[in-house]
Amino acid sequence: NHEPFEGVGPDGPVGTVWETTWGYVMRKEQEGVMGFPQFHPLSEPAKLKTYEWPDPDDERINGQLYRQAEAFDGGEKFLSCSHRETLWEKAYMLVGMENLMTYMFTEPNYVREVLRRIMDFDLGIAAHYLTAGAEVAGLGDRRERINPMFRAFLDPPKN
Repeated sequence: NHEPFEGVGPDGPVGTVWETTWGYVMRKEQEGVMGFPQFHPLSEPAKLKTYEWPDPDDERINGQLYRQAEAFDGGEKFLSCSHRETLWEKAYMLVGMENLMTYMFTEPNYVREVLRRIMDFDLGIAAHYLTAGAEVAGLGDRRERINPMFRAFLDPPKN
């Protein structure tokens, strides 16, 4: 999500600035609020060629999942996993909100590639949920996208 590989991240005091595992930079402006993006590593389509996508198999990303699953005592509880900032939120953090909406018109293939790569990561994380033994999994994002353009990019393709 908005976690850094190193440092305090969103748990720091107001004014904390950090780079997330996805390479966008966040700044905490207000206590109790996750922070706001300050830098978008995919703000231009040309940056896609050199961007280093996070690896869902990186222990720094999935390690906590396995540690928590190992410590889970079971009983009358379900082992559940979840993550948020999936397609839409992750895309605008990487590209920038205004840029992303503009590119839906001017660079639709670029937007599709960014979304596909985010989904590849999310599917990789979902595989770790299964390996860890999760019985319930949740992915969060915004819904309902009323405008047909949103549906064209974010709804599953119809076969």
